[in-house]
Amino acid sequence: MHEFVAELLKLAVQLAEALTGAEALRCLLISLVVLPGLGLAGYLVYKLFSAPLRRQERARLVLDLIELSLERGEAPQRALIEAAGLRERRLGRPLRRLAALLRDGLRPGVALDLTPGLVPPAVAAMLRAGESLGNLRLVLPAARRLLSEGLAQVSHAHHYLVVLVFVTTPAWVVTFGALAMWVLPKLQGLVEDLGGEASGLLAGLIAWRGPLQAGQLALLGVLWLAALGYCAGPRFARWLARRRGLDPDRWALRLPWRRRRLQRDFATLLAAALDAGLPEPQAVALAGAGTGNAVWRERARASEAELARGVKLPEALAGLDETGELRWRLANAAFGRGGFQAALAGWREALEARAFRDEQVSAQLLTTGLVLLNGGLVTLLTVGVFQLLVNILQSLVLW
Repeated sequence: MHEFVAELLKLAVQLAEALTGAEALRCLLISLVVLPGLGLAGYLVYKLFSAPLRRQERARLVLDLIELSLERGEAPQRALIEAAGLRERRLGRPLRRLAALLRDGLRPGVALDLTPGLVPPAVAAMLRAGESLGNLRLVLPAARRLLSEGLAQVSHAHHYLVVLVFVTTPAWVVTFGALAMWVLPKLQGLVEDLGGEASGLLAGLIAWRGPLQAGQLALLGVLWLAALGYCAGPRFARWLARRRGLDPDRWALRLPWRRRRLQRDFATLLAAALDAGLPEPQAVALAGAGTGNAVWRERARASEAELARGVKLPEALAGLDETGELRWRLANAAFGRGGFQAALAGWREALEARAFRDEQVSAQLLTTGLVLLNGGLVTLLTVGVFQLLVNILQSLVLW
């Protein structure tokens, strides 16, 4: 071992003696600036990519603590405060802030909503609904289902981020930019020196290279902004949307998979509330609040007003489902033996399957569209270069 270290030191001394002053200074700058910069960039990329997974892990640990305390017959506040005292590194400062709010007398659902970084907003809203029901056990399975969906979305999103946002699209932007800025003008100059003229598709590409590059950079910027919003979390995405004058809750309903999952969460909480014996108006209001979506809460309040006017529950909720299946299942729930949860179980499973299908189809369409767009630009560039080569050959023949 000592001989190996001695050989390395000897080699380093020989290398230093062989380098000139400028070369040694260049190597020193690379060692002191470039390499640490690359290391810092790699660490930042790691932190950015792992942020969604770390959020999922924190949320899972919080739900584990709540469920463990309920199994022991203790209040969830006690387990969360004790865990904060242990200073668990994976939970960190957010859990200590949560413990401070719990010591002030807030309930876990409200405190979690005021503590960003522990659980997603939808999970916090579902826990608040469970507290209103007086039984957190009723909503814990639904909350865990939200987290399991989030984990699957993280794995799929990482695939699309790596392939599209950080590999394929940037590589094509750099390649097309280098060809358009340096290679094509030199080929055009070669044709002109031979007495020819660059015409056809190549001339159009050279003339429109600025707008084409601007469009590519704009598309890449949108993809990077979407990736940043995804990695930073749902709260940051909602804040950014509001800064841009957008309503994130209303836009969520425009996405078919998000709309179906909101319907599923609403049906889950509504069935649990009705089986727990809550009055129908209160159950509808609680289920609407548990979705964590302001637009859905407004629709639930409209249904609550319909119930106050004497309309039956299936008819009052008809506007929440365009297929009419919710209305049909609620109308037949009174004739079943398993209660509302059993009556709506099949519909909830169907909504989950449709949401997964819609999400995958949309992701594949986006991926295919970007690949076809890049393929179209490659085709244009290839045809333009071949036209240029034909012009060069014709010019050589004329010579």
